[in-house]
Amino acid sequence: MRIKQRLMLLSLCVFLLQAGSLQAQGDRFIYYESEDTCEVFFTETDGGFPVIPGYLPWYVQHTLIAADSICKTFTPSELEEIVISMSTDSINTAHKYLQLAHYTDPLLMAHLWHQAAVEPPAQYKTSWYVLSYLLRDEHWKRNTQDSLVLQNLALSHNIYHVYIEEQSQREDSSNLAKLGFNDGHPVTITYCAKARVLDALRGTIIHGRCSSDPEADYCVKYTWGRGPFDSFGDELDSLSIEKLGPLKLAPGKEYIVFSMIHPNSYSTNPASWRIVPSNVFPISPEGNVIDEKNIFGLGTVVPLAAFKSAVNYQVSRFIK
Repeated sequence: MRIKQRLMLLSLCVFLLQAGSLQAQGDRFIYYESEDTCEVFFTETDGGFPVIPGYLPWYVQHTLIAADSICKTFTPSELEEIVISMSTDSINTAHKYLQLAHYTDPLLMAHLWHQAAVEPPAQYKTSWYVLSYLLRDEHWKRNTQDSLVLQNLALSHNIYHVYIEEQSQREDSSNLAKLGFNDGHPVTITYCAKARVLDALRGTIIHGRCSSDPEADYCVKYTWGRGPFDSFGDELDSLSIEKLGPLKLAPGKEYIVFSMIHPNSYSTNPASWRIVPSNVFPISPEGNVIDEKNIFGLGTVVPLAAFKSAVNYQVSRFIK
């Protein structure tokens, strides 16, 4: 049985890597924004699962088809046994192609992973999330020389150079308070920023536009929040509040933003989402990136071109 499984996985890998284009399914991937707030936007499909839009590069289409076939064939325990027994070269190759899919269209990948994890169709033996997690986990075990920077890059859904056009904010009950917890700190302030994308370092396909004009520039909308207290219950000073609040992404300024796409509910079609800026690097008027923690080892004040080159180099290590 193990030999049969390995042969089937090998045939899928060969299919994945073969050259030439592939006719994608006709299913549409639909994105639209909430009318009353940019904290939430929606994705849905009007076809079956999986969704393989025709705009994707052929190698991403192959990756999705291979991943779909594997998830229909193996249970989580069977898949784990296979992944552990794979060679390091095979693990790196499989991880590379999944990263290429995320690099190309992270929003589509988030939608697919969420849809399969929450409501996997009956014919699936395991979810796409489990497949992604097993390969990523095994990849990091086999490549321990990779730095924490690389792990952060891999976990970021998109990395954009942006100009912040506008910002809004409101007071709201915290998510914990809505669930009946954290009664002592029931209020949070939710911030939302509309950002014009100047360059995409990860997440090359962007679905949002700055206006209804189909020729308009691409925009994304980030959301984040803060309460008056830190995670230990201590009241925040004014500087901390500003860094967590309106000055995190201030209008009229440029940033390099590493962000995550978070599901806002368990609904899958349509699915509601928010984009949270996880790591933010301000760009000074002189054109330097401020890296306060020297994460990239280039110093705390780095010329924009050099910083973007460093990010691009690290990203390329996943997809070369």
